[in-house]
Amino acid sequence: MFEKNYTNQQIAKGIIACDDKIYLYLVECFLKKVITHVCRNSGSREDGEELFDDVVLSIFEKIQDGKFDVNGGAFGGYFMTIVRNKWLDHLRKQHRVIHTEDLDVTSQTISGYDEGELVAEEIYLIQLRAISKHLQHLKKDEQEFMRMYYYAKQSLKTIAEYLGITDGNARVKHLRIKEKLRKMIANDPEFSILLT
Repeated sequence: MFEKNYTNQQIAKGIIACDDKIYLYLVECFLKKVITHVCRNSGSREDGEELFDDVVLSIFEKIQDGKFDVNGGAFGGYFMTIVRNKWLDHLRKQHRVIHTEDLDVTSQTISGYDEGELVAEEIYLIQLRAISKHLQHLKKDEQEFMRMYYYAKQSLKTIAEYLGITDGNARVKHLRIKEKLRKMIANDPEFSILLT
């Protein structure tokens, strides 16, 4: 457990610098909360881990774009608000059951599995095509990492064990490679629509 509480400014600087200490601090403080929220709302542990990484990436982008207010409220509330909004959007796209009691709203159900699952599958296949096209531009170890994650569908924990690194380092590596790929895909007119 971390004895130090970081300020919003320290967290922002650490996220931009891809500081392992800040990332591990975020993992320690928020990963379990994210996984718990996702598992209570029609998701799995893996969904929670992926959502956690997506939220960190989203915050990274907000900081880069100057849209993060370091003088704002508590970072934890900000982080979990993004988690809830992103997961709610994901569930709407998937047309799954949403239990929103922890969001201070009554429970609701969204129906229509067929269309949502089809759209999600199509998006996933387009994402794989985009990743395949740009994977060759990464370093060999980064290519191997992403192939294990996206194609072999290995968990970050399994990949970490295979590569002989810690889970935290695997998460940081995944985040960095994902950001590299995102930038490559964003500059490719064929796939830039995936990021809008």
